[in-house]
Amino acid sequence: MLDYQRIVEEIQAAIHSQGTLDWDLLRDASAEYAAACDEVNTRLERISKLLRQGLRSEAIQLADLEPPLLDSAAILDFPELPEWVQLLTINGMVPPPAIRIEIASDLNAAYALEAPLMAHLKSHRLLALARAPLTVRIQTLRQIHRADAHNPIWATDLTILETARQTEVARQAEECTTSRHLPALEQLCHELAMPDWLAQPRRDFIDSIARRRDRLVVVQAREKLEAIEGELANCYGAFDVAAGRAARDAWNREAAKAGLLADDPLAQAATPALAWLAEQDRREARDREFAIAVDNLERALEEEKDRATLTRLFHAIERLEQRPPDLLLRRYHEQMRQFETDQRRRFVLITSATVLALLLVAGGISWVAIRASEHRRMLATAEQLRQLIDSSQWKQASELLAQLQVSDPRIAQATEIQSQNVRLQELEKAESERRAAFEQYLQQARSSDPERPDRLALSEAKKVAIGAAEKADVARLESEFASLDRARQQKRDSEFQASLETILFGVEKVEATLADDPVAPVKELAQLVAEIDALGKSTGGVSTSLIAQLAPLKLRLTSLQQQRAARMDEYRALEQLTTHIGQPEAYQSALQKFVEKFPTSPLAIEFARTTAELPYWEVQERWRKLLGQKAFRSLPNVQPLEAAKLLEEANEIQLFGQPSPLAEKFDAKRKYLQGIADRLDDDGQPIVKQLDEVFKDVFITGLWYVEATGGDRYYLSKSFEQYLAKPGETIGFEHIVSFDLQTLTKRHPRSGIARHGTAPQAALASAARTHLAIVTNGDWEKGMYGLLRATLDDSETDPLLKFILVQRILETAETGSHSIAEALGPSIARVKGADVDVTANWLLPTDAAAAAARLKARALLGSLSDLSSEARKAAEILRADTSPIEVPPEWIGVLVPIGEGRWKCLGSPQVAVGELYVIDPTAEKSAGGIWQRVGTYDRAKTTWQNGTSNSMAAGRPLYLVTRGPGALSSPADQPSEVSSRRSERLQ
Repeated sequence: MLDYQRIVEEIQAAIHSQGTLDWDLLRDASAEYAAACDEVNTRLERISKLLRQGLRSEAIQLADLEPPLLDSAAILDFPELPEWVQLLTINGMVPPPAIRIEIASDLNAAYALEAPLMAHLKSHRLLALARAPLTVRIQTLRQIHRADAHNPIWATDLTILETARQTEVARQAEECTTSRHLPALEQLCHELAMPDWLAQPRRDFIDSIARRRDRLVVVQAREKLEAIEGELANCYGAFDVAAGRAARDAWNREAAKAGLLADDPLAQAATPALAWLAEQDRREARDREFAIAVDNLERALEEEKDRATLTRLFHAIERLEQRPPDLLLRRYHEQMRQFETDQRRRFVLITSATVLALLLVAGGISWVAIRASEHRRMLATAEQLRQLIDSSQWKQASELLAQLQVSDPRIAQATEIQSQNVRLQELEKAESERRAAFEQYLQQARSSDPERPDRLALSEAKKVAIGAAEKADVARLESEFASLDRARQQKRDSEFQASLETILFGVEKVEATLADDPVAPVKELAQLVAEIDALGKSTGGVSTSLIAQLAPLKLRLTSLQQQRAARMDEYRALEQLTTHIGQPEAYQSALQKFVEKFPTSPLAIEFARTTAELPYWEVQERWRKLLGQKAFRSLPNVQPLEAAKLLEEANEIQLFGQPSPLAEKFDAKRKYLQGIADRLDDDGQPIVKQLDEVFKDVFITGLWYVEATGGDRYYLSKSFEQYLAKPGETIGFEHIVSFDLQTLTKRHPRSGIARHGTAPQAALASAARTHLAIVTNGDWEKGMYGLLRATLDDSETDPLLKFILVQRILETAETGSHSIAEALGPSIARVKGADVDVTANWLLPTDAAAAAARLKARALLGSLSDLSSEARKAAEILRADTSPIEVPPEWIGVLVPIGEGRWKCLGSPQVAVGELYVIDPTAEKSAGGIWQRVGTYDRAKTTWQNGTSNSMAAGRPLYLVTRGPGALSSPADQPSEVSSRRSERLQ
């Protein structure tokens, strides 16, 4: 990557320099600056394209990659740029391309627009990754659309999601109807009626959902009415007025919802209980009216109203056909008697006056006076008895009657006195019966089952209770019943609350599991549904606040079922992807089908982007199959034809033009394989055969020699022994003088012959056959090195001929061996570049050119006498060349997100241990290239590496590089046994 700051600083330094500009140096800076401008403009144009498409977030993400685009543009748009362009133009140089500042301005504006949306966009991404319900995602997207109304992509995305939501609503409405979930159905109707829809639902669609809701309202209302009718009957049988009225209120509400008619069998079944409650209402109304009438009479007595008013108020009580309180009755009668007493007093006064007048007239009327006095005593006694009886002083009244029987039997037998006596007996009998009834009712209530207290008996006891003591007994028992009720209520609520919490815990557990694997919680979901249904049927006596918690929990569970159903479709499609692992084209097609089938899935956009990476997968798989061949596990045994085929396959893969880390692994073996392939010529014949022919040449194997005492050597086509047999002081013999085997006759003193025999190179040819046999048997390096060593160690062969043979040996050896070519490269270069005339006639001892060439050859060969260091180097190179390639990365799974910053390897579990990699085309210029390590793998357990989020993309293939037992190590760690033996022999 170009260092923009350094380039600009060099240009600025040149502009501000006081000396003469060195344009040779500045041309490089100019070229680098132009290249930097091209890089930045290329990125800006990509940004501009994304902005025009409405992909502002993607544009900003691309701009933030290192180096930040706006920073780079600012650096390159330095203040002295006009001066620099002018200098280039004056000196006839091409000015650099202008930075697309207008695009940078658009990008800067995009940053400004994006900032307020960051929180919404983050929520939008999190909701998409978490696969949140569409309602929540739509709500967030609507907020984004309102805040960024000019971006068409939000309207498009919102329309897609709303259309998908309407489809989902139709499905949910069907499910709610089936599951009879009225609150959820009402929520759907409310949602459709909202004015926020960009893709407005059709009117007939909204009406159809409303009709479903109305039908379900009627059905559920009738079901509730059936249950309430049973409650009404139970209340009627138990005379539980309070519970009956609560049930009647519920009945009236549900009857209104169901549109219940009077002639409906359900309504007729509830009529007796409702009529009983109506009668209870009427009684209570009469009781209230009676209480008011009593209160009115009491106030009138307190205020000492006139007799007519009191009489009217008392008659109002009598019309209600209820007995007023005894005290009030006594006070009323006392007041009436007072009125009568006052009236009688007036009458007596008038009468007395008249009597006195008459007495004066007639004394015979005294008897009348006596009778009047007796009558008055009788009336006073009767009044006293009445008062005692009215005040419930029945014992005193009985004693008075008994005393009267003794003291004044005549008055005791008076009608008024007997009337009060009868009245007293009746009251005592009634009180005795009331007291017995009160004790019976109270005992019945006390002895009832605590789980089912007899409230009817307690109610009857309360009705007949009189006096503070009896009312206190009733109050105590009512308090005990209330305590029992509270205890039962608390127990029912506690049990219900525990069941609710258990279900809630299960729901939360399923929610967490569902994010990773929608298959896992299927049994748990079914169990939760059964539990919540059972709990909904056991709400009797439970507090309404707790019962109210069932509805949202059911809705939450229904949402989970819907999410699981939707996720299962996606999950099956994702599972289908794993069947195409290792088949790039089929895998790409499967990704595209997923996108088409689930366009609103958060994975769809990621998968659509990932499909463009197909060429990288294809190249990767081709390299993996190539490097996975057996040849790369046994490189020392690779044959020439096999090596040529491997090279051909590699060249075909490289034609794709896509980079791959595996190409580097192959390139590390390319020269080795090329050397092996080159052991055959264009006709498919072994090149060593040509070297073998050299050592079979007649000048190597078919010559004899005779050497004079002066060192001159002559080569013969036949043994010198034939010439020695002839007598004479001199010996005449024919020696070869040219390479076409022409001969000349030479006579030489017999005493001047130092030695003769088979030409020395014949022995070398014999040794060559041994070494070439080793080459033919597959050990190229050992055979070639042995042949070279044998040739160099031969001190008898003519130095010029030996140089020619060494030259041919090295030429063949380096062609067929990378290690020899590398290690002996300097020596081979010296041999190839040596100024030795290999065309000189070494057959003639008197040839001056040959003599000169011989001297040079001897000197050069002397410098090659010690090749031990080259041999060691060749051994090391051969060891590296023949070491096996580590197991190539295997495509084992698919990378899929399961939440914010959480990922999953989807595929068949492996028992191997190793490292996980992905191919990231965007990281081509980063450290490590496109081959990015993202985690480790240990027998199906995945551990993701921190800091690799940029390379994690949904749908990318995951590759495993094994490091566990049985995995091949890197070449530097584990050389092959064969290559080790070969390198040892080479040394």
